[in-house]
Amino acid sequence: MRYHRLVLLAAMAFCPGILWAQDVPSPGASLQLTVDQAVERALVENEQTRIARADVDRTEGQAREALARALPTIDGTYRFVRNLQRPSIFFDQGGETQQIAIGNSTEHDFDLTFEQPVVDFSLGSAISAARHGTAASIARYERTLSDVALDARQAYYAALRGAAGVRVAENAVELARRRLEQVQLFFDVGTAAEFDLLTAQVALESARPDQIRAVNFLRLAHNELKRVTGIPFDAPVELADSLAYVPSEIALQDAVARAQAQRADLIAERQTVELAKEIVDVERSEGYPRLSLFLNLNRRASSEEIWPEDRDFTQSAVASLALDIPIFDGRRTQGRTLQAQADHVAAIERLRGLEKDIELEVMDAWQSLQAADEGVRATSATVGQAQRAYDIASVRFRSGLSTQLELDEAEQNLIDAQAVAAEALYLHMLARALLEHAMGEI
Repeated sequence: MRYHRLVLLAAMAFCPGILWAQDVPSPGASLQLTVDQAVERALVENEQTRIARADVDRTEGQAREALARALPTIDGTYRFVRNLQRPSIFFDQGGETQQIAIGNSTEHDFDLTFEQPVVDFSLGSAISAARHGTAASIARYERTLSDVALDARQAYYAALRGAAGVRVAENAVELARRRLEQVQLFFDVGTAAEFDLLTAQVALESARPDQIRAVNFLRLAHNELKRVTGIPFDAPVELADSLAYVPSEIALQDAVARAQAQRADLIAERQTVELAKEIVDVERSEGYPRLSLFLNLNRRASSEEIWPEDRDFTQSAVASLALDIPIFDGRRTQGRTLQAQADHVAAIERLRGLEKDIELEVMDAWQSLQAADEGVRATSATVGQAQRAYDIASVRFRSGLSTQLELDEAEQNLIDAQAVAAEALYLHMLARALLEHAMGEI
């Protein structure tokens, strides 16, 4: 994902009302929602994206903190003292102890300190480590966006699947109702037995529970879609897209190459390896000398007045160089360096493992998409054939040339074919989304 889109999504995350204000439906109207709109809504409204964005901000703060180590530090202090009882000093004079009050009633002390690191071998590595940490955090944020986008697509496709299930169940009820009407006509004229009538009535009533379950499944799917996309649960939503077959023409090698190049979690792990490497240098540098420049400006005054005159002030300035030479720290630096080296080795191994896992994930997703593609092609003509068979069976049944059992079998074949075709389209769309997610796309 390009950086400008990340910036746009980050901005949208903090003002989502502006983005969706024009999409709020009027009272009583349904919100028309495409799968792309569902994804965009989820990228803005989902809590996981905001948490990941906060992690990016936190890492950027750490990078600024590391950069501050190379910048000067300036501190200023002011102290005001009011001597309620002035201190005294004692001395012996001619065998008698004398005391003299010292100081004045009011004292002012201004102090300005400037510190600048001149030589610190850990600064470069610390700054570089912070930058790698920021890059890794941004990559993890991008991967979170990809995960949220996948969740939105899965929820949307599940709702489409639920809608298809409702249509299949309603069609089954309608077919059973038509058969009952035909049997009722036969029964009224005396060409059908009561058993045939009862069988048709039972078939109609048996189809209704499937319709109820399908409607409930669709409601649950809509609830999940609203949860992922941040749509209020009481807002009616109408799916603008439908189950459709979109062929995929990407080769396996190309899919793996794209995943290796653009998977955000892989990029984050590579940055983590570089971060661990820099931390080794930081820990090792703790045992090296440091040279710092110090400047101090002091201005003091003592007076009987609350605010003294300029002539009562004294001023001093000091410049110094401080060389800090670690001599022996109980091998603490060596221990921390060994720990950092171990973390670096572990990061390298995690990177290798992730590369293999990603390759396997892409292979599985690609093969699943190929299987789903074959499933769609295998069922593409089934529904038409089943519909044709049902039409013939229905004509034969009305003409008295076949039994109710033959019509029942044709009805069931048509219902099964419609359900299998819808499931095949759903699995293909889901497999395509999983492959795109495995390749690191949003």
